[in-house]
Amino acid sequence: MVRIDFADPEDLPEERRESLESLSPKQGLPEKYHHLIESPVRNIYRTIGRSPPLLVAFREFGRTVWEECGLEPRQRELVILATGRALDAAYEWHQHVRVGLSEGLTPEEIAAIGADRREAFEGRDRALVEFAAGFATGSLDVPTLEMFVDYFDERTAVGTGVLVGLYSVIGLVESGFDLGTEEPFVGWGLDGL
Repeated sequence: MVRIDFADPEDLPEERRESLESLSPKQGLPEKYHHLIESPVRNIYRTIGRSPPLLVAFREFGRTVWEECGLEPRQRELVILATGRALDAAYEWHQHVRVGLSEGLTPEEIAAIGADRREAFEGRDRALVEFAAGFATGSLDVPTLEMFVDYFDERTAVGTGVLVGLYSVIGLVESGFDLGTEEPFVGWGLDGL
C-alpha cells in the first residue's frame, strides 16, 4: 500500500506534467511486451512529483547519468537490472525489464540476472553485473574493480558507480514509500512476461 498520495498531473503546471512519464514508454519494445507498460505515468515520478522542484532536478540528474555514465544503453540496462536484483528492488526491476528488452537484452540474460547467475555472463557483461552487484551492496572488492577497469576506464567506473547509486536511491524511495508496480510484477524469473 502506497504510504503517501501520488502527485496528480492536474496539480502540476502544464509544462511539468510530462516529467511524470517514463523516459522510454514503448520505444523499441517488441509489441509482444507492450503489456509491461499500460500507462506512461510512473509511480516513482508521481511520488517525487509531490515536490515539483525535486522532480525536475531528479529527472535532469537521471538523464545526465544515463547519458554520461560511459556505457552503451544495453550495458546501462545490465547495470540497472543487476543493481535492482542485488537490492531486491522489485519496482526498479519491473521497470527495467521493459527498458532492457528495448535496448537489446534477451529474456534469458535478464532471467540470469534475476536468478543471480552472474556466471552466465562473460567478458564485459560479466564485469558489469559483478561491479553493479558489488557496488550496490557495499561489497565491491579489488579484483572486481580491476576486472571492470580491464574492460572499461576509470571514468566509466565512476559513471557506473554513480548509475548504481542513482538506482540505489530509487530502490530506497520505492521501498520506503511502498510504491508497487503500475502493472502486475513481471517477476524475478520473468514469469509475468
